[in-house]
Amino acid sequence: RVGIMTDHLKNVEQELLHTQSLVDTKMKEIETEKHLRRMAQLEISRMEATQKSAEKNILNLEGNINVLQAEQFQSHEKLEKFRMQMNWNQEELLQWSLAAKQKEEDRKAVERYKAMDNKKINSLVLQKERVTRDMVTQRNKFEQEVTETQAVQIELNKTADEYRDAHEGRQGLIAQWNDAV
Repeated sequence: RVGIMTDHLKNVEQELLHTQSLVDTKMKEIETEKHLRRMAQLEISRMEATQKSAEKNILNLEGNINVLQAEQFQSHEKLEKFRMQMNWNQEELLQWSLAAKQKEEDRKAVERYKAMDNKKINSLVLQKERVTRDMVTQRNKFEQEVTETQAVQIELNKTADEYRDAHEGRQGLIAQWNDAV
């Protein structure tokens, strides 16, 4: 009888060691998942900051475009006023022609800058969309990690409950055997 009890005690101790090993493994896994969750949060924060910076750049470029367009409009209005108020002679017409040519070159330069700004705006918009997609992907990964962590926690709680129930059952059997002995 003592031999049976000794064998049973060894089996229970081995099972206890095995279960403790499982619990330790689960705890390490949970710590790893917590670390991954923190890393995902940091990545999301960095992407949101990048997106805000891109949006700010877009607003600045749009403001610059509006200023240039307003200046072009004002210059055009001044030119029209000048034409109506002045009585043109040939020399003045030549000077006006040179000024008009300069204005046209300025307008073309503004158009080139506008085209470059539009390209930059498009590039920033595409970058913003890419950053937004990356942020959504990271957020989905984060939510998936949270769900998996919760599932593992539930599984760990179940394992602990089953272990506790088995342990209590064994304690009852041991008590009955001790009473019988």
